[in-house]
Order: sequence, then structure tokens, then C-alpha cells
Amino acid sequence: NTDPHHIEKIISLAKRTKTFAVSSMTMKFHPVSELIRKNLKKGKLGKPLLLNYHSGENLEDWHPWENVQDYYVGNIKTGGGRDQAVFELEWILWMFGKPNEVMAKTEKLSKTKAKIFDTYQMTFSLSKIPTANILVDVIQRPPNRILRIVFENGLLEWSWVPGLLRIYNSTTKKWEEHGHGYKGFNVEEMYQKEMFAFIKSVQQKKNLIHSFEEELVAARSVVAAEQSSKQKKTILLKRIFKLR
Repeated sequence: NTDPHHIEKIISLAKRTKTFAVSSMTMKFHPVSELIRKNLKKGKLGKPLLLNYHSGENLEDWHPWENVQDYYVGNIKTGGGRDQAVFELEWILWMFGKPNEVMAKTEKLSKTKAKIFDTYQMTFSLSKIPTANILVDVIQRPPNRILRIVFENGLLEWSWVPGLLRIYNSTTKKWEEHGHGYKGFNVEEMYQKEMFAFIKSVQQKKNLIHSFEEELVAARSVVAAEQSSKQKKTILLKRIFKLR
């Protein structure tokens, strides 16, 4: 569930019962995540300045055997629509740091009977990048993820479907290509690797995936995006995190 209050209860319960708790972040285990992280650490392209990310897929394709209003995705109170925005935001925050502010527009553009926002257009200021434009929708067919990062001295771009990560260095004026479609990569491998990491985390009693505290930051940020859209103003996230 992506309701911040529910996540707070999990954190409180884990502390009170001294339970080792690990949250999920599946995109961390996609091959492109490590490639991007490595290139950020190298710093050959200078500072990241601008990020554009679009994640789109159609909600009705998730469980084609049942109506969307008949299970959790059909209602925002149980995470419908919002959960995908949190899912995507988590790995962006993992790479580019905590959010400082957000300006957003959340809408329902499809004809689905689900009582949700099916489109989240969010512009964040993050600690490691000034502007991060993140568009998450659950109406697009076919599904895809497209990422472009503008650096001081170059450009990084990636698309989920072809799988190719391309990097342009404006100093050398050359393109580098990585991945080549991740030939042989099965998307289910992300989930398998995450489960192995969970087992290892339990064995070592060290969180190797994602904490519920980090999950809470992402969830609050998406809820703040909904508030930003409703109030038509920028929401300062630092204030939200300090108040709770």
C-alpha cells in the first residue's frame, strides 16, 4: 500500500517489535540501473542538470481476466495509479537524492471506471539534480520507459523496449552504447534478484534493497504531487518531512 499513514504504521510496528523490515525496489535490479549509477559516479559528463522520464503502461492489461475496479488498482485508497508513480519515483530518488519540492498535475484521462489518477506529471527539484520531470501514466499501449538525462557535457538516454543505453560526450563528440537490447534478459530476473537480495539481507541483518523510511519519502512525495495539482502551486517537501 502506498498510503503514507500505512507505511508509518509499518515502521512503528517494526521498531516496537524489533522486526527486521525490508521494502521493495525492483527497478534497482534492472541492468540499466547499475550502468547509470556507474556513469554518474565516473562524472565524465559533468553535473546532471535535467532529467526527463516517462513510464507508461495500461492498467487494464495488468489483470485482463478481471475488471480494474474489482481489485486494488481500481481505487486510489488502496494504491491504484499512485502505486505506479511511487514505484517509478523510488529508483529516481535512489539515483538522484532526496526531493526538495514538487510541482505537479495529476489527472484521470482514460475512460476506465477505476477511481484513480491515471496520469502523474511531476516536476521535482532533487538534491543531486535541479530539475527532474517525471511522467507516469497507466493508460499507454504498448508499455515503455524512456529516460533522458542532460549533463553539463553530454547526454544519456535509455528506452526500456530496445534496452539500449546511449551516452553522448560533448567533449569527445562521440556516442557510447551499452546493453544492446540486453539480449537474453528476462524482466522476471529483476524480481528473482530482488528476492535473493532479500534472503541475503535477512541472513546478514543488513538491508540490501530499500527501507520503509525511504519508501515513505517516495509515497509522501507522490501525495504531495496530488496536493500540488489540486492547489495549483509548488509544494515544499522539506516542510512535510520535518512535520512528521
